[in-house]
Amino acid sequence: MARNSLKGVFRELFFVVLTGLALGAAADAAVPGGVLRDWKTLLRDVDVLVPVQRLSARRVKDLLAHEEIVVVDGRSVMAYRSRHPQGALQILFADPDPGLMRHASRVAGKAVLVIAETHQAVQARDLAQRLVREAGAREAATLIGGWEGWCEEGLPVSEGQEGL
Repeated sequence: MARNSLKGVFRELFFVVLTGLALGAAADAAVPGGVLRDWKTLLRDVDVLVPVQRLSARRVKDLLAHEEIVVVDGRSVMAYRSRHPQGALQILFADPDPGLMRHASRVAGKAVLVIAETHQAVQARDLAQRLVREAGAREAATLIGGWEGWCEEGLPVSEGQEGL
């Protein structure tokens, strides 16, 4: 008796799952472009897939002395023109797409460090992830303490528009 009722439960479960799959497929077919986005877009939005290191200014100083690192400044144009990390490219947090397109060839295959104001740590991480996913950077990091940490460590600074 228990065996028959267990068999009935599995049969009902099978039909519920099958009905759900059929309804999902119908809904996907009915919506232009489908309900699910393509896998590339779906994966681009998953932060876990692109780990971003957080480096101290002292570690960055050591790395700059021994490795080629592309530094990206995400701060405002006014802040960048005033003072910025020497040799840094500028890609604005507020509108990163033009900068990503303009500088993609300079970051592709390289390690990238994104600099921000201290309160912009989340924006710095997001830009670092986009540089890996969309511009082909090999790996990305942000600086603990941001621009203030860069200056406190005495890392090289420039003025003007060189990386715009």
